[in-house]
Amino acid sequence: MTVQTATLPYSIRPRAEGDLAPILELMRLSLGESSVLQRTGDMWNWKHEISPFGRSHVLLAENDEGKVIGLRAFLRWEFERNGETLRGVRAVDTSTHPEFRRMGLFKNLTLRAVDDVREEGVDFVFNTPNDQSRPGYLKMGWQSVGLVEPVIKILNYPRFVVGMAKTRLLKREANAPAGTYFAKNEPAPVSDLVDHSGLDDLLTADTDIWGSMLHTKRSREYVDWRYAKHPTIDYRTVMLEENGSLEAAAVFRSNSRFGLREIVLVEMLLSKPDRDLARKLVSAVKTHVRADYMIGYFPKGSAHRDALQGTRFRRIPGQGMTLTSNPLSGPLGELEALNRWGLSMGDLELF
Repeated sequence: MTVQTATLPYSIRPRAEGDLAPILELMRLSLGESSVLQRTGDMWNWKHEISPFGRSHVLLAENDEGKVIGLRAFLRWEFERNGETLRGVRAVDTSTHPEFRRMGLFKNLTLRAVDDVREEGVDFVFNTPNDQSRPGYLKMGWQSVGLVEPVIKILNYPRFVVGMAKTRLLKREANAPAGTYFAKNEPAPVSDLVDHSGLDDLLTADTDIWGSMLHTKRSREYVDWRYAKHPTIDYRTVMLEENGSLEAAAVFRSNSRFGLREIVLVEMLLSKPDRDLARKLVSAVKTHVRADYMIGYFPKGSAHRDALQGTRFRRIPGQGMTLTSNPLSGPLGELEALNRWGLSMGDLELF
């Protein structure tokens, strides 16, 4: 049902069939696009229509002539801890037509979406807003949870030092080196991990390691959707097997930053909280890539973070993104502490 917004020259309604074309037009006009963040039908459908957690909650604003001038999308997400499932939504896409700014579109769309998902029984909203948008979220009831600080492992010290020095001196990123990020023995596509008969057991074991930390409810369907079926990012995997059993798996992607070849470790699935196992996994990834450094994230106090630190990953002081959350079914409680969120880079990437 379309709901008229009092005293404002637009109305707010849920998205409907036939809205895709004006949605993409608005996003391109308002946000632009890149090789990774493309505003295409395939990207929209992957992100908002076929997630194993359900279709996104999407609201549109229309002016009096029926033109779509605003968009707010909440991506559904499910978490678990100690066997309990919590329903979340991630505040993702938001767009305002340039000719209709300063009319409260962002605030009104967001607050309406919050009311909608609260009525559905969603437990909380979460996201990682930038410095410009964070104050607006905090005014609408969001709470700052903490600064997510990634950890890195330098693979090529000379190139890393030169690349960082050039970036600092030039005040802009240098050109990334040409050539592939993968070695001749290329890592496998994530579809190989999805098809592995041992994936379910590995996911169960990894879930047990997280215990009382809130973590994404991972399943074979989730890994397939999130990584194997992504329309623009080429995620790869390395798996460790022993006696026919899948002992560990890493999911990662290539990236360019500071003029350097970067490998983003988005998932590390472990059958046991063992530094030696994690060391073997990271070493296996290194044999498949040609990069200057690797970057990843797991919270302090987690077995996954401990395992990475055991393989000489180190924190980047002052660098990161701020996690915020809006509790919908009561106070955040223990989730006010960042180390209670068992997040990976795969949970935090902007996509």
